[in-house]
Amino acid sequence: MSKSFIEAAILQLRGKGIEHLAAIENLITNPVGVADHTGHVGDIMDHARKAAECDEAVKVLQRYFVPRQPQPQLPPTPGVPPRPGGPVLPSQSPTMRKAMAVQAPQPEPKRRPRKKKED
Repeated sequence: MSKSFIEAAILQLRGKGIEHLAAIENLITNPVGVADHTGHVGDIMDHARKAAECDEAVKVLQRYFVPRQPQPQLPPTPGVPPRPGGPVLPSQSPTMRKAMAVQAPQPEPKRRPRKKKED
């Protein structure tokens, strides 16, 4: 099937969907413009269903008949091996090396020996 037929169908479905949304907007903002005031809720629901049908039909056509564009891949950053979620090593991060150089080792607090209980 020709690509232009699919594009034409998608454009028509989008147009019909917009038409139904405009009808809903008209019912909500201008209820006086409609002759029969008793079926507003039903009319809004009908237009919403038809708009959803158009939207779903567009998605189906795009999913099965429109070829997907390949995603461009970014080149890897030179000098840094890619890490898929692994830990950051100091050799990979100049900021981490600076922070580690500034931190002085903390001496452990001295513990007092426990007193023995007398029996």
